Amino acid sequence: MNVDASVHSQFGCIGIGAMVQNDRGAVVDVFSKKLCIAQEPYAAELMAIREALLWCQETEQVVHYLESDCYSAVIQLLLL
Repeated sequence: MNVDASVHSQFGCIGIGAMVQNDRGAVVDVFSKKLCIAQEPYAAELMAIREALLWCQETEQVVHYLESDCYSAVIQLLLL
């Protein structure tokens, strides 16, 4: 699963998105959401990962990997 977040500080919102692919790299499903909460980029990335994992759980998506452009967030999750 690929996950990303964007921060729109002017509007006090973040946008999050995720994409699940199959073993051949074809897109199986996508998810996006707007949250009207002010966040710093690192917190927004963590929230994006959390929301994407919850979405996978709700839709019974099978996830074998997680990709994010926020290395710190992924490492933080590994330390839990």
